[in-house]
Amino acid sequence: MKKHTINYSWPATLFDFSAECDGNYSKAKLKVFYKGETADHRYFSDEFSEELIKSLPLTPVVSHYDEEKDDFVGHATEQDIYGVVDPRVNPSFVEEDGKSWAVCDVVLYTDRPDKVGEIAKKIVGHSQSLELDPKTVKYTVNYDERKHFKNIEFTAGSFIGVSVLGNDQKPAFTGSEFFEYDEKFEEKMKLLKDYCSRSNDQVNDGGNEMNLQEFMKLS
Repeated sequence: MKKHTINYSWPATLFDFSAECDGNYSKAKLKVFYKGETADHRYFSDEFSEELIKSLPLTPVVSHYDEEKDDFVGHATEQDIYGVVDPRVNPSFVEEDGKSWAVCDVVLYTDRPDKVGEIAKKIVGHSQSLELDPKTVKYTVNYDERKHFKNIEFTAGSFIGVSVLGNDQKPAFTGSEFFEYDEKFEEKMKLLKDYCSRSNDQVNDGGNEMNLQEFMKLS
């Protein structure tokens, strides 16, 4: 019987980028996975999907950035963290185009005054896929009545990362990519920076600390 290679990564789409900011962060939405069978015959039952979505909070957005190529290298041996799935907002399932998508909020470190912030801004427009922790994965290989391969049904697993892919890397599913900035992006980024600047001034004047400072330490 042919042995099947199990891919622990699958695609997701980051969308609905906004100018919301608290400290050195900006926020977006992420379409993570959908219930049912994927194009490459991985099957996510309702029961498995409901359990899997619980592991999304605090999942890091990761990748390696190759300075010479000026591009990302996803699923690299060494990766940096450019954001995280927001643990303050519970992920949920949303019906879209006949599929039940898991959707969560993502916080990106786009306004850090260092290379992390610079690179985080470049994530937009890149394909990416999610990573499962191999230590947690359980699955069953299903066959039809003629003993032909049918699908791989995942029965257990948890997320370990969202890896940004480079331009020369193909995602597991076609169409998996971070949203593209619209023509108003520069205006939104200006609002983002102005808001952060005002927030920092309030802190310096003795105001309350921004409510994501503790979250920053945890992440």
